[in-house]
Amino acid sequence: MKTLLPNNVFCSTFGHNYFKVKNVNSETSEIVCKCCGNKFLSTSQGDVLQISFGNNDIETLIDYLDFQEHRFRKKTA
Repeated sequence: MKTLLPNNVFCSTFGHNYFKVKNVNSETSEIVCKCCGNKFLSTSQGDVLQISFGNNDIETLIDYLDFQEHRFRKKTA
C-alpha cells in the first residue's frame, strides 16, 4: 500500500477530519475530509482507502446507470 501525503498542512500535521457522505453499500461508506476535500472509502473492517480521481467518474456513471435502471423499471411496472 503506498503512502499518500496530504496537500493541506493541517491534514499532514493532525490527520484528516472525516465526515460521512453516504453509504455505498452495507459494508462500505464514503467519507470526505472537511479540511482538504479528499474522498475516501471506509470499510466495515476499519480500512480507509483514498478514492482516486478516476474512481469518482466511475462512481458517477454507476449512480447514473442505477438511477436509469430504477426509472425504467417504474415505467414498465
